[in-house]
Amino acid sequence: MQRVGLEVRAIRPIFVIIGVAALALGPILGFVASPASAEYWIQTSQSDFLTGTLQSLVVTPEGSLNLDRNGMALTRSGIVIANGPAGSYDSQWARDPTVLLDNTTYRMWYRGSDGARWRILYATSSDGVSWTKQGVALDTFSTMGAPFVMKENSTYHMWFQTGPNEGGEIYHATSLDAIAWLVDGVSLYPGTSGAWDSLTVGTPWVVRTPTRLLLYYLGSDGTSEAIGVAGSTNYTGFSALSNRPILDVGPSAWDAAKVRFPAVVPGTPWTMYYAGLDGGVWREGRADSPDGLSWTKETGNPVLSGGPYPAWDYVGTVGGAPLSDTSGVRFYYTGTDASNNQIGLAVPGPAYSVMGTYESQVFDSGRSRTTWISISTTGSYPPGTAVSSALRSGDRPSLDGTWSSWQIADPSTRTVSVPRSRYVQYRLVLSRLDPTETPTVTDVAVAYDPNHSPNAVGLSPSTDTRLEEMPVLTWSVNDDENDPQIQFELQLSRDASFSTVASTSGVVTSPISRWEPPSLEGGVWFWRVRVFDGEAWGPWASGMFNLDQFASPDFALRATLLVALSVSLGSVGAAVLVFVASRRAKPDTSPPSARVSAER
Repeated sequence: MQRVGLEVRAIRPIFVIIGVAALALGPILGFVASPASAEYWIQTSQSDFLTGTLQSLVVTPEGSLNLDRNGMALTRSGIVIANGPAGSYDSQWARDPTVLLDNTTYRMWYRGSDGARWRILYATSSDGVSWTKQGVALDTFSTMGAPFVMKENSTYHMWFQTGPNEGGEIYHATSLDAIAWLVDGVSLYPGTSGAWDSLTVGTPWVVRTPTRLLLYYLGSDGTSEAIGVAGSTNYTGFSALSNRPILDVGPSAWDAAKVRFPAVVPGTPWTMYYAGLDGGVWREGRADSPDGLSWTKETGNPVLSGGPYPAWDYVGTVGGAPLSDTSGVRFYYTGTDASNNQIGLAVPGPAYSVMGTYESQVFDSGRSRTTWISISTTGSYPPGTAVSSALRSGDRPSLDGTWSSWQIADPSTRTVSVPRSRYVQYRLVLSRLDPTETPTVTDVAVAYDPNHSPNAVGLSPSTDTRLEEMPVLTWSVNDDENDPQIQFELQLSRDASFSTVASTSGVVTSPISRWEPPSLEGGVWFWRVRVFDGEAWGPWASGMFNLDQFASPDFALRATLLVALSVSLGSVGAAVLVFVASRRAKPDTSPPSARVSAER
């Protein structure tokens, strides 16, 4: 743990902070502009971060906070079916693949478009990586695509969709050689009026169970999209098994707008890959099921995201098709950069946790009423990752109900508003969308400004002014945090160094900034005052005045006696002179405490 004030402290080998010079390093460390008096609590090493609490995070020996690895993700391997030359069948679109390993031959059917018509195209490969395009497989409708193919015995079965203008239905076709196809009817129609899938059904995926075929599909009523399931004992007569979707949007943000393209693998549990849209970017996620009918989305979603701009798939990944072979799981998917749709390959790899939380130890600023200014982090944040920070504060060293709630820092200014207090704690939340990326935090800096002591200013009288009456001593209070005066203390002396104090107010608890001194002899007086804001005493502030000797109460008493003596001796002139002198003095014989009380 480091506290940086006006001393020099190192932050990793290349960073040095010297009080206000830390502001010059703001762009490097992520600091925000803070008062010149600000200090910094900095954590930057493995030992620093290990004093806090980590959830789904790890601290590296180099002193970095990362998301931990938890589960399996899909790692992008590149394009396997690119767009063809201008005018070719897939010059604009090569998308929505379905892949079948047929003995030693990999077969792929996919949707191609030249900008005028959608067709189902065909390609083959000996290794599943390098593909040879074989041309058109089906060209029955002007808008057709999203094929799914399975082979039973010696017959290939294909299900595909048509566009909304051509019925928005799912059709079935058969082939004996995977090249020449015969369409033999509709397998699934849209739902009835008012149903969630009343406008169109599409993106089919079929699974054979011991008793029937299950067809997973996209359904839409024109305003929303979700995934449903239908059943049949043959290849065409499918009926929906529920009047509700089996997988809907949300609740996470990444698939809150739409879900489509189910791809289901039976097992224990069953696994569904699906595409989710957050309103702008498509990504791939997974859901699990014990029976293929009831589904739960995985907590590690999404499992596949496009690359950073300007990658060929930076706008989204959609329309995936998993395939298992001797090398493991392969995942073929559609990637887009908004201009082109092409087919890529992803393979399994370790995944980072979706989110991790770090809560620091409690930090002691050493003074109550400390102002907590901001929290900044330094590190690397790949696209699709994020770090948010928050503070909470209290006046007790242990966390209890008196502490404030967490207050999230402004993401642009990094400032945060928590109550002024002696202690603080920070929290970081690291998150990702791309399962292969993690944000990295290397340094955390909390800027704070300890409570400033108040100052007595505007003293009156303050200069060597000749006074004919006993003064009332007044002052104003200047406090950087606008804290009120709680107490004051005032002293008077004949000596500017106050080596001897002739009179003092003592410590007076009062918000009033004035005091009437006791009877004073004439001559030069020095006075000083300091104020207390409930946390710290301010420095002494000094003034002075020159009290005319005729203003002294002692002189007034002596003058009165001289008057009486002069009258008895018949000295009229002397009596008049002393009488005038006594009229100039205005003594107040009340005690000092009574005068302070009267001012209150």
